[in-house]
Amino acid sequence: STTVGHYVLPPLPTKYRVNRAEGGEVNRLVGNTHDVLDAVRNFDADVGLIEGSCTVDEFLVEHWMDDELLVVTSPGHPLAQPGAATQEELRQADWLVREHDSGTREALDALIAGILGPLHIALELANSEAIRRTVMAGYGICCLSSHVVGPDVASGALVNIGGQLPPLRRPFSIVLHKDKLPTRGLNTFLSYLRAVPGTPGNEGASGRQ
Repeated sequence: STTVGHYVLPPLPTKYRVNRAEGGEVNRLVGNTHDVLDAVRNFDADVGLIEGSCTVDEFLVEHWMDDELLVVTSPGHPLAQPGAATQEELRQADWLVREHDSGTREALDALIAGILGPLHIALELANSEAIRRTVMAGYGICCLSSHVVGPDVASGALVNIGGQLPPLRRPFSIVLHKDKLPTRGLNTFLSYLRAVPGTPGNEGASGRQ
């Protein structure tokens, strides 16, 4: 799905190669969680990497890694001024959110709306980058993956204003169809994913391929 496809996979080590003799050409399709599950369901994709939930019996779902979500705004926004934003101020702010069927929107509804109550949705966009850029330009607040906005918070281009909220975490998952017969190439790729730092059993690893 989009956060994984655009922000998590590209920085990973690039030495992985599937043996072409095994028919192992790797192609990446990026969409929201609903789109990814449809692709796996229809055997248009061998494996899905999603940020939303999946409880459908036809899929095998494996926890891959955890993702931290950050509530951010621009440095010039009133809620970015000294003093932590209260939960009531966060609830009443202009929120920029992802579309329904996206894993990020699902996490927002479950984690933040569950704490603050109904949010004031000012703008709904189908792209995390569009949300990031709009908030950075000075309009509203948002909740996005640390993979998306973490570098901006570190540089001061965005400000983390979620101090009054508990830690916000969600799982990234590997999804396979139960009836999919894995090839040697797919098994090699899955082994690669499971060895990525930050995945279960590799939380303290660095530089593993």
